[in-house]
Amino acid sequence: MMLCKLPTNNYFQVNIPNFFVASTILLLLLIGCVSKYNESDNNEAYTPYKVYVANSTTTWVYIIDGNERVLIDSLEVAQSPWRMQYVDTLKTLFVNSSNTMLSAIDITLDTLLWKKSFGHGNEFAVSLDGEYLLMVSNWSNINAIFLYSYPEFVLLDSINIKCAFVIEHPDKSLFYIGALSKNDIYIYNCYSLSITDTLNVSFNNQYLGASRSFSITPNGKKLYTTTTGNYLVGIDLVINEVVSVHGIHTYMADIAIAPDGERLYITDPGTFESQGMGIGIYDVTNDEPTGTIYTTDVAWGPDFIDISPDGKYAWVTPTANGWGSGPVMVIDLEKEVLVDTIWVGKRTSVIPSGVAIVQVN
Repeated sequence: MMLCKLPTNNYFQVNIPNFFVASTILLLLLIGCVSKYNESDNNEAYTPYKVYVANSTTTWVYIIDGNERVLIDSLEVAQSPWRMQYVDTLKTLFVNSSNTMLSAIDITLDTLLWKKSFGHGNEFAVSLDGEYLLMVSNWSNINAIFLYSYPEFVLLDSINIKCAFVIEHPDKSLFYIGALSKNDIYIYNCYSLSITDTLNVSFNNQYLGASRSFSITPNGKKLYTTTTGNYLVGIDLVINEVVSVHGIHTYMADIAIAPDGERLYITDPGTFESQGMGIGIYDVTNDEPTGTIYTTDVAWGPDFIDISPDGKYAWVTPTANGWGSGPVMVIDLEKEVLVDTIWVGKRTSVIPSGVAIVQVN
């Protein structure tokens, strides 16, 4: 008679657990591969950036992680920081102050490079090649523009004209300067050290008001300006003519164009009673308004604005007119709703003003 030998207990004790261990390891490896694949996909869509916010009641610029929406640092600059401009070729953020001073921040290390008093100037712009600094002054009876070389600060030119705002062209050594109390925009050429043309911001001989703020499309073909007459004016920079005029809101403060150049956003602080507070949406391709993102559900009217590098969020500072202290507002531009508020500094003594967004490479 032949007997079959069954497996011993030792066999089951050793080999069956080994089978499950091997299976578990294989499963974990598969999960790791999928996770790594998804992580790679997310990294491609993930655009890290920082948000710089100037507090006009102090000497501080606050730095926010744009993706995490948390305050990560602060830097002391000249008193009463206001507007800001980032120049990528220099990796430098320039900050002007209401006391005629200018500061510069190295955004790689987030350190102060310098702060300098010019004795004039309310507004400024730096050419995107980083070679010229134009200061615009209507302060203390000094009505002029001053062109400096950068970083040497050698005065190259000055012209006595009454003006208020200035913006740099994205790919030329040109500055567009808004006249004070007039509906003119001067075109200044850094190479020829002269005003080469004047754009009349009017339509059908109608006075639209002096320029209040500027924004130029990424391709450099169109300039948009809000005016003191509360119009949004579009100018074709190829032919240097006004091509669109819209009275979108009762008051238009700041404007920003999305990175893809397709939409423009206009802040409307409204009134103290919160009437009309919101952000106007404008279709750049078709030159027409398409809607409004209202912020009447919060107590702060929008003032300065900048757009995240992926075009998904608008970062907006509150107006100082009537509301006092307020937080930075984050607007989801796809859902067209306010999604977050972030306080910088002490809540009882903070009025955020300028805002600038910098992509982290």
